[in-house]
Amino acid sequence: MKTLQIILFLILAGKVALASEVKIEISDAPEWQKPILGMVEFDAKLRSISQILKVEEPKSESPTFLVFTATAKENLGKTLLWIDAEVELSNGKILTFKGISFGLLSKGIEADIRKLESVEVDFKLPDEGKPTDPKSLVVTRLRILNAACK
Repeated sequence: MKTLQIILFLILAGKVALASEVKIEISDAPEWQKPILGMVEFDAKLRSISQILKVEEPKSESPTFLVFTATAKENLGKTLLWIDAEVELSNGKILTFKGISFGLLSKGIEADIRKLESVEVDFKLPDEGKPTDPKSLVVTRLRILNAACK
């Protein structure tokens, strides 16, 4: 019985770890930008307003914001960073965002929050399988299309 519990725990832990990972891709950047981009880690997460404000969440609230973060591992000097990004959600929808701004001048984290206006949940008939629950949507891939450093 204990072995069965351990196996069940490992299976569940593996699913949680896989669901929370975001594949991050950076398109080709000019040679002079590569050292700067190498010092920055990007991420994107779907969040509801309650999660952002850290208040109790109503049961019916689904994620309506996309939070982009950029973390500088060290001081970047006098560099400001803007990116254009493409985000793929777990329901297969791909969203494109332009002009995401990070004021990374020193070591630390910066964020840019975007409201999701056009995220739709696909409706499926009972014989087509289970419909997508808006609360279960996650970011599966973040692709940096363009990065501008000044």
